Amino acid sequence: MGLVLRYIVAVLCALAFTEGFTASGMEVPKKITVVMDDNYPPYVFRNDRGRLVGILPELWHLWEKQMGTHVVITAMDWSEALEIMKSGEADVIDTIFKTPEREKVFDFSKPYADIPVSIFYHRSISIHDVSDLKNFVVAVKQGDACVNWLQRTGVHYLNLQPSYAVIMDKAREGEIKVFCMDDPPAFYYLTRLGIADQFMKGPTLYVGQFHRAVRKGHKQLLTFIRYGFSTIPEAKAKAIYARWLSTSSPYSVFVRYAFWVIPCIAVVSLIVGLWIFALRRAVAQKTSALRKLLKEGAMREQLLRTTLYSIGEGIITTDINGLVDRMNNVAENLTGWKEKEARSKPLASILKLVDENGRELTESLISSAMKQGIVYNFSEATFLVSEKGDKCAVAGSFSPVRDEEKNILGVVVVFRDITAELEDRQKLEFAYKLLDLAMEGAGFAVENINVPEGLCYRDRRWAEMVGLESGGVVQSLNSCMEFVHPDDRERVCAAIKANLRGDTETYDEEYRLEHKDGHWIWVKSKGRVIERDSKGDPKWFASVVMDITEQKQSQEKVISLERQLNRVAKLEAVGRLAGGIAHDFNNILQVIFGHAELALAELEPDSPAKSRITQILEVGRRTSNTVRQLLAFARKEAIEPVRLNINGVIEQSVRIIHKLLGEDISLKLELCEDLWDVYMDPGQLDQILMNLLINARDAISGVGTVSIQTSNVIISGGCNILAGHALVSPGEYVRLSVADTGCGIPPSVLERIFEPFFTTKEPGKGTGLGLSVVYGVVRQNGGWIDIKSEVGKGTEVIIYIPRYTGEATKKDLAAFESIGEIQANGRMSKTIIVVEDEESILSAMVEFLKRYGYRAYGFGSPKDAIQWVTAHQSERVDLLIIDVVLPSMSGVKLWEEIRTIMPEAQCLFVTGYGGEILEKYGLTGENVNLLRKPFSMKDLVNKMNSLLSIEQGKGKAR
Repeated sequence: MGLVLRYIVAVLCALAFTEGFTASGMEVPKKITVVMDDNYPPYVFRNDRGRLVGILPELWHLWEKQMGTHVVITAMDWSEALEIMKSGEADVIDTIFKTPEREKVFDFSKPYADIPVSIFYHRSISIHDVSDLKNFVVAVKQGDACVNWLQRTGVHYLNLQPSYAVIMDKAREGEIKVFCMDDPPAFYYLTRLGIADQFMKGPTLYVGQFHRAVRKGHKQLLTFIRYGFSTIPEAKAKAIYARWLSTSSPYSVFVRYAFWVIPCIAVVSLIVGLWIFALRRAVAQKTSALRKLLKEGAMREQLLRTTLYSIGEGIITTDINGLVDRMNNVAENLTGWKEKEARSKPLASILKLVDENGRELTESLISSAMKQGIVYNFSEATFLVSEKGDKCAVAGSFSPVRDEEKNILGVVVVFRDITAELEDRQKLEFAYKLLDLAMEGAGFAVENINVPEGLCYRDRRWAEMVGLESGGVVQSLNSCMEFVHPDDRERVCAAIKANLRGDTETYDEEYRLEHKDGHWIWVKSKGRVIERDSKGDPKWFASVVMDITEQKQSQEKVISLERQLNRVAKLEAVGRLAGGIAHDFNNILQVIFGHAELALAELEPDSPAKSRITQILEVGRRTSNTVRQLLAFARKEAIEPVRLNINGVIEQSVRIIHKLLGEDISLKLELCEDLWDVYMDPGQLDQILMNLLINARDAISGVGTVSIQTSNVIISGGCNILAGHALVSPGEYVRLSVADTGCGIPPSVLERIFEPFFTTKEPGKGTGLGLSVVYGVVRQNGGWIDIKSEVGKGTEVIIYIPRYTGEATKKDLAAFESIGEIQANGRMSKTIIVVEDEESILSAMVEFLKRYGYRAYGFGSPKDAIQWVTAHQSERVDLLIIDVVLPSMSGVKLWEEIRTIMPEAQCLFVTGYGGEILEKYGLTGENVNLLRKPFSMKDLVNKMNSLLSIEQGKGKAR
């Protein structure tokens, strides 16, 4: 009956509060939206089916029934829930801690739950207080209140994760060793995932409190919500907590029967009977529950006792007055006291701790733990004096013992003997000093990687290697590659990961490190995984690092020389290619010349086609000149000095020079009108011009000017020193100058400018042979070369070639003779044999010779020529015109065989190849009868007249 009355009173109070809420000016909301974390077991989380369950969903369901207002619960990631609440998309936020920053945005209810926030760490490592966290990467949930707390205490290596579930899954997989989390979800997941035995609970950072909050200015809504929770029957609320927190509720569960009693309120006797029945049943259940609790308490007491006495470290507990309550066997052995004797005695008289100077420490440690409520750790500088006076080094901690209300009940001391550890450490330190001495003598630095913690440790020698201050360098794995050259990072990381996986036995790499002053040094690093856990996962990776910069520089010099040789080889290959192309091109031009001249001879003087064929011949001659310049550039022309005028060569090459320089560089010519002649090979002059113009072009960045100047210079006997470095002997010279407006040459480079293979251009853009070849060509022709340059203002190359004062040679004069009118009877007595493998050239030459009165026979192969000569030995052959390169036999070999049959015959060699082929067959020098393709028929007649001694215009042999 009393329960029913209480229910009726609660309903009436709710109606009265609702009327008062409406009277205050604010309507009772028909619906409110509540946001909260969806991953905070057991308060709120999603079950295996994705349904939202836990303490809070059930409490809000009761609130909804009590107040009649529909509640929409939206659960999500905590950081997202905060943002939604701040933006006004929700009315209430639950499971929120109060912080100074949040109080500026929200109004908070009174706390309804105390939530400790602690550090949890893997058993393989040790953490005693918050200061130890600075050496570890701590996993936290994004948006959690502990993030700011850790950052304020100097912990910056934070691994932000989206939820508690993700943190715990990674902890189970071994990816996370340390995490900060509220205790309830931590214990829930540790138990659920079966890893409670792998992680230890470390220091508690602080105790937060759960609140419900609304946005600033909505306190009436907060009052409405708070009142609704106050109307929830206490028994129902505690039943929810008991079910999810696995604790027994002290209250009766008979409330659920109240709804059956209300319809029968008129039947008082029945209600009383049911109430008595329910009461008796509740008493029986309570009695059973109490007995169960007593039994469980006794079992837990026995378990704690067994655990206490089984731990391998010394443990002593005290009461609130600092008197010994319990101590295990290890503590008895270390102190020399038995538990029975030590019980109720002051801890300071049982556990005598002193520092290295003999100063007593126990009292101050007890005071720190009990009065200040803090955990104090002591290490190897602490010694325990036993009852017998023996002393040993110990390490451990004093920690306060608290009840559920945070009241201090006593102190627990955990300690262990570390004497053997210190001895081992001293031995290790000695061995390390020896190793360090050996490493220093060898010039090795050391870097170690703690794989589980994600940290890289580098010693002082490594720091000195990159120019840092003396001392080691500690970095996270994410930033340890900052010193490595960007081009080397991916390769080095891949090699380390391969060794961590066990794919390789050792790690061995060479890469670049950035020095503090900005330059790069080369190092060689060699190492391997030195420790793995029971699963085979790597724990420690160690490597030694050696500076190999000097060795690399030496190797680079060797490689540079090899590259220079390769460039020379490539240039030689290009030259061979150019020679081959020129040969084929010359043959094509020869066909054009021969047939064009034949066609021209067949035309009437006033034929319109005559001018067109003349233009074809002119274009062919210009093309022939281009091929000759190509051979000169490829250095495939044999040296054949002739009398020439430098101005003429320059004027013929103007079109090619313009293409070589490009559109942005203008060409300026200042040519002396009455320039003296020189005696040199035209190909060598082309070679000089090409090299100087290429250098001038490369020196100009953007728009610029290249100037070519010629002049006559007389060096008197008393003045043989010019500006610069050239020492010119007295005499008459033709001066050639090539100047540019480019970047100029520094003095240090100018001193080495003529050295072979010396170049300032990028790899692949220069052989270092250009100026050295120019220097050699000039000196070979008795000339001198000088360079004047200023950085930023350009460069001028000056060449002095001796003036030619001799008589014109037969070769020079031949170019100016014409065919003339020769009587046919002078030719009909001459027999000519032509051996040429190009059918078009052969037919044109034979037809031309026959047209001009010669008896001409043509053969496409050496075999056919030999057969004809052998068969016609009685006939006189005056001249053989033989191509130098023929199938199956060279032209020289063919001439040697025919000469044995017809020794009186003359031979004229023709070829489209350059100097290298001619040198191979010994066809160089002034006494060689050679005609270069492409040649005109006039050139051929003049050469034949010279060999056959036919007088021009008379037609008889000389």
